[in-house]
Amino acid sequence: YSVIMNPVGAEFKPQLKDINKSCPTILHIGNGSNKNIESTAIALKGFSCKLRIVGNLTDKQKFVLNLYNINYDCIFNLTDEEILQEYNNCDIVNFPSLYEGFGMPIIEGQSIGRPVLTSNLSPMKEVAADAAILVDPTCPNSIRKGYETLLKDSEKYIKKGFENIKRFSL
Repeated sequence: YSVIMNPVGAEFKPQLKDINKSCPTILHIGNGSNKNIESTAIALKGFSCKLRIVGNLTDKQKFVLNLYNINYDCIFNLTDEEILQEYNNCDIVNFPSLYEGFGMPIIEGQSIGRPVLTSNLSPMKEVAADAAILVDPTCPNSIRKGYETLLKDSEKYIKKGFENIKRFSL
């Protein structure tokens, strides 16, 4: 197989902000079964954060998020401008997907200047390169450690992200 690279839209420009390390807003794009909300919930148990999910949650996903007492909210049917604003408002982009065709949230988040957590699976690992925390998406402990590393080294991953997105310029 081969990863066919996609460009990131020109509207995704750096929007630098101080990362809230004591209670970050973690943006999670998508609610399909491959988007791995359940493992994210397990990983975030007891973690001080706000999980902001773009997608209409299933009853099972709501149950798991509530079971692990996750501080979350869910939004859906957003315009492109509203999605862009979600990236601008977040502290971390969360994308521990089980499978994807490409993984646009990786480069969209990096373009804005947000640290990204994603899966150590193809094509996500090729898209992210060394500019994101790569985790085992089937292991909540790996995801949890990834968040901890991102909060500790967020500036490093933001800087690497800006370098990585140059590969995706029109």
